[in-house]
Amino acid sequence: MQRKAACLIVSALVFSFTGVKSYAETPPHIDGAKTVTAEEAYKLQKEGATIIDARKKIEYAESHIKGAVLVSYMGRTENKPDFELGHYKELEQKFPDKNAKYVFYCNGVKCWKSFKAVKEAVHMGYKHVYWLRTGLPAWKEAGYPVE
Repeated sequence: MQRKAACLIVSALVFSFTGVKSYAETPPHIDGAKTVTAEEAYKLQKEGATIIDARKKIEYAESHIKGAVLVSYMGRTENKPDFELGHYKELEQKFPDKNAKYVFYCNGVKCWKSFKAVKEAVHMGYKHVYWLRTGLPAWKEAGYPVE
């Protein structure tokens, strides 16, 4: 147990001195997508946009935006603005229409799943991509329906 703890501490120290930048919050904007508020996302949903929950199945089961579809982002990439794309094939399988409107969300500004999902969607050629950066917490705070 002590050896494991010592290894974790050494790893953390090495990582902190390597010059690798760690990002706590997601960037506020993504090229090719529009960042929206909870109010704007709600309006888009009412107009027919598909709401996509990029979180894990267990998080979705606990609570999600009413009517949202689970398309979990499962890529194991670093939490940074530039990451290796190509880890979100399920989106094209479930939603082949790249001209429809899609709103992505997860657990707020420190959750990277929707950030990565949005970047992937834009990279795959989706034309109307919206990002609820503030995620489920902002949706709930606004009093919009959840399941």
